[in-house]
Amino acid sequence: MVCHHIAIDGVSWRILVEDLTTALSQLVQGKNIALPRKTHSFAYWTDAVSRYRDSYLLQTEKSYWEQVQKQMEGMDLTTAVSKQMRQLTATLEGEPLRLLQ
Repeated sequence: MVCHHIAIDGVSWRILVEDLTTALSQLVQGKNIALPRKTHSFAYWTDAVSRYRDSYLLQTEKSYWEQVQKQMEGMDLTTAVSKQMRQLTATLEGEPLRLLQ
């Protein structure tokens, strides 16, 4: 589950963590788990991204991003990214975990 959401995108990971935090908090308070409804479908999101891709706003930024791309060509991004990476490990145990099953 963790690898899937990290590999997909940071937004999915944030939503998953928020839902788990909400559920665990509700369990600790002795409440039933009540998570918010999803906001938009994947189809809605892809449509919005397509509209943004073709938008005037994005077209005005095109030359800037082309310059950034030229500057980055040939850079060793593996070293640059690995210096910024952090590892976080969390373990769910006991009653809260049992209640989530």
